[in-house]
Amino acid sequence: MQQLAKNIAAARHKCGLTQGQLADLVGVSHSAVSKWEMGATCPDIALLAPIARALHTTPDALLNFRPQLDSGQVQSLVAACSALLVREGLCPAWEQAKALVHQYPADSLLLLKLGSFAQQLVLCCQDEKQAKQVLQWGCELLERCREIAQGETAQAAIVALTAYYSMLERTDEAVYLLEQQPPNSFDPRRQLAPLYARQGKDDRAAELAQQDLYMCAFMAVTDLMLLANIAQKGQDARRQQFLLQRAIDVAQVLGLQVGLGQNLFLALAGCLATQGEVESALDALERYADLAARWPDVGEIGTYPWFDRIKMTAQPMGEALLKPHLCQMVEEQTQLDSLRRHPRYAAVLQRLRALGEQSGENIP
Repeated sequence: MQQLAKNIAAARHKCGLTQGQLADLVGVSHSAVSKWEMGATCPDIALLAPIARALHTTPDALLNFRPQLDSGQVQSLVAACSALLVREGLCPAWEQAKALVHQYPADSLLLLKLGSFAQQLVLCCQDEKQAKQVLQWGCELLERCREIAQGETAQAAIVALTAYYSMLERTDEAVYLLEQQPPNSFDPRRQLAPLYARQGKDDRAAELAQQDLYMCAFMAVTDLMLLANIAQKGQDARRQQFLLQRAIDVAQVLGLQVGLGQNLFLALAGCLATQGEVESALDALERYADLAARWPDVGEIGTYPWFDRIKMTAQPMGEALLKPHLCQMVEEQTQLDSLRRHPRYAAVLQRLRALGEQSGENIP
C-alpha cells in the first residue's frame, strides 16, 4: 500500500497536477486522493486505469508490477528499433522505443538497452536542440534503470549515464554519481581464471584471461588518448604526439586497430598538421580512412592467439549510422585546416563519402 501511495504521489508531481486536479480527472473527492497518497486507503481497483491515464503512466507502473523480458527478447526489440532507424529515420524509431518503454516501464534491461540506443538516435538528429532532447530522454531511462536494477545492469546504467551527463555538460552530476560508488580497485572475479586453470578447466580460464586482457588493453588505449587530449589543451603538441603514438603502438601490438585505431590516427593527423608536418599528417589521415573502411569487421581480432577465445560480433546497424558521418568528422577538425587544399586530403574525403553511401546496402 505504501509503495502505491508513493507511486501515485510521484506520478502526480511529475505531471504537475494538484491533488484536487487529479481528483477532478478521475471523479473522486480531494480527500480521497489525499488518503491514497498518505497510504491510509487504496483506490478502488476500477479506478487504477483512470488514475494511470490521468498521470500518463500505466496501472502496472503504479502497482510496481514488473513484466520481465528475457535477454533475447530485449535484444530483438532493440534490434528492431535500430533497423527502423536505418530504414525510416529518427521519428519512427524513437516513437517505437517510447512505446516499448510504455509497455514495459519496469524492465530494467530494456530500459538500459533503450537508454543506450539514444546514442544511435542522436546520430540522426537534425540539430543540437533535438540531439539534446534525445540524450535527456536517454538519461531518464538510465536513471530509472539505475533505481530499479541490481548488479551488472545497474553498473552498466551508471557508466552510460555518466557519459550522457558529460555530453550534456552536466559534469557535476556525473562526478557526484561516480563519487557515490564504492571504490572497486580489485575485482575478485579476476581470481577465477587461475583457479579454473588449476581445476583443469583450461578453456574457461583462457576465455576469462583473454576478456581481462582485452579490457585492460582497451582502457590503456583510452587512458593514453585522454592524456593526449590533456596535452593538447595545454598546447603541448610534442607531448600529445608522443602519447598518441604510444596508444597506437598498444593498439597495433594487440591487434586492436579496427575500432580503436581510426580515432587515434585522426587525432594524430590533427596534431601533426598543427606542427606543420603536412606529409606525416596526410599519412595519418590516410591510415584513418584505411581503418574506417575495415570497420566494423572485427573478425581479425579473433585470429590473434591472445583473443581467439573471445566472441566478437560486428554491428551492421552501427555501420549504417556511423559511416555516413566519417567524412563530417574530418571536415569538422579545425586542426586539419592546413591540409584542405592538398590533393591527398581531397582523396581521403572522396573515399569517406563513398563509404557513407555504401554503408546501408547490406542492412535488412
